[in-house]
Amino acid sequence: MTLRASALQGENCVAINPDNLQLVNVNGQWKIMDGSRRVLQFGPHRSPAELSFNTIRSYGFTSQCSVPLISPVIANPRPTMMYWRGGNSVPVLDRNITNPETCAALHPTARGVVNINGNWYVASGNGPGPAGELLLNFGTDRALADQALAIIRHYNLTRMCTIRYFPDNVTSITFMQYWLSE
Repeated sequence: MTLRASALQGENCVAINPDNLQLVNVNGQWKIMDGSRRVLQFGPHRSPAELSFNTIRSYGFTSQCSVPLISPVIANPRPTMMYWRGGNSVPVLDRNITNPETCAALHPTARGVVNINGNWYVASGNGPGPAGELLLNFGTDRALADQALAIIRHYNLTRMCTIRYFPDNVTSITFMQYWLSE
C-alpha cells in the first residue's frame, strides 16, 4: 500500500489500533470497537459494518480524523468531514480494496471554498453550476471550511469515499466516510 504526505499540525485525530479492532454485535447493534472504545456504530445493519471493518483493516488506518473535532462531550457529535490516516499519511486508492464507484473523484486543481446563501461549502470544481460539486457543508463556519480545504490540499485527497446503506432503495444512510489520494 502506498502512503502520501505527512501529518498537519493541529489535526483532530483519534488513534486506533487496526490489529485491536473488533466487529461486535451488542443486543442487535453492530459496532466497530477498539478495545472498549467505540469507533463506529451501525445499528442493526451488518453489511455496512462488515464492509467498514474490512476497509479499516485493509488500508491499515491508524487514526480517525474529523473536521470539526469528534467530541464525546457533545451530544450526538456529527463531523462534517471524516478522514482516516495510516500513520501520518492518507492511503492511495487501491482498487483491490475500494470499488471506485463508491468514491467521488475530485478535480485536483479546482477545489475551493464557496459561499452560497450564507453557507460555506468545500466544492470540487467538477459538476454542475459555477461552484462545481458541493462536497461538504460547514454552515456559517468559514474557518472549518478553510480547515477542511487545507487538509484536502495537504494530503492531495482526490477521492471522497462512502460506505452507505439503502434501507428502502431511496433513503441513504452514510456509516463511514474516508478519503484517498492517487
